[in-house]
This record gives sequence, C-alpha cells and structure tokens, in this order.
Amino acid sequence: NNDGYTIEKLIHGPDRAYNNIQMWRYHKSFEYFGNGLKQNREQAITGFADQVKTREEFEKAMQQVVKETDKIHFLEVIMPSMDAPKSLVLTIEGTREYKRRERETQE
Repeated sequence: NNDGYTIEKLIHGPDRAYNNIQMWRYHKSFEYFGNGLKQNREQAITGFADQVKTREEFEKAMQQVVKETDKIHFLEVIMPSMDAPKSLVLTIEGTREYKRRERETQE
C-alpha cells in the first residue's frame, strides 16, 4: 500500500487528482469477509493480520507468520508514496527522454 497509483504518478506526475484513491483498511480484510462471525470461527483458518510500516515491524510479523504455515495471513505493507523499483523509474525516464527527442525531430 503506497497511497495511490505509483506507476501513474511516475508517468504523469504525482499531483494528478485521479491518483488520489479512497484508502481501505486492507489489514482488516478478514473482518469484513466475516472472520469474526460465530458461524465462521470453527472453520476459520485465518492467522495473522496487521499493518507494518518499518522493516523491523515486517520482520517481526513474518516471524509470527512462518510459525503458522497452515493458516492464511494478511500483511499490509505501507510503502512511501513514490516508492518504485529503480528499473521502473529508469524505464519511465528513458521513455520520457525518447519522446522528447522524437517531438524535437518532428518540429
């Protein structure tokens, strides 16, 4: 979860309003799918569900997750808004430069 459409923010700019999407409480997914209902408790195979914001929180959560491999877990990882793989950023920058040069040759 990085608060919107990062790929679109990288391509078209971070300030486009359509990239500001309604945020969910993703780590609460088990609850809104009925995990807490009495009739579901006996057959539930749900385990850990939480939100993490740091590497330390992530590693601590994963320690708990690997102890219960027979259950489904839900871990929402909060990332910085513009976090993206370097290769993606470089690809977008390269494409932007290519298009700029292409426009210049057409003028």
